[in-house]
Amino acid sequence: MSSVQNVEVLEDAHTPADHGFKFGTRLYGTIEVGTMSSKDKKVFAAVHRNTPRGIRVVLQGESHDEWIVGCDNPEEVLSAISTHLTQ
Repeated sequence: MSSVQNVEVLEDAHTPADHGFKFGTRLYGTIEVGTMSSKDKKVFAAVHRNTPRGIRVVLQGESHDEWIVGCDNPEEVLSAISTHLTQ
């Protein structure tokens, strides 16, 4: 948790997972699972069409700069992560 710099809710988790060179599975708007690399950052994403909303977790000092994860209730996930960050 010490590597987490920021967490935010994404209304559309597919779009930010669609940048850079991809390693993994991608069918735009359906599923993105894998790592997206650009000159600026490296992002791990796991987003499915049934969970198009999600969260972005911005990290520092880790092998990936961000995680983007689709989830049913991103506000609840954000709250849970925020609770652990303040402990």
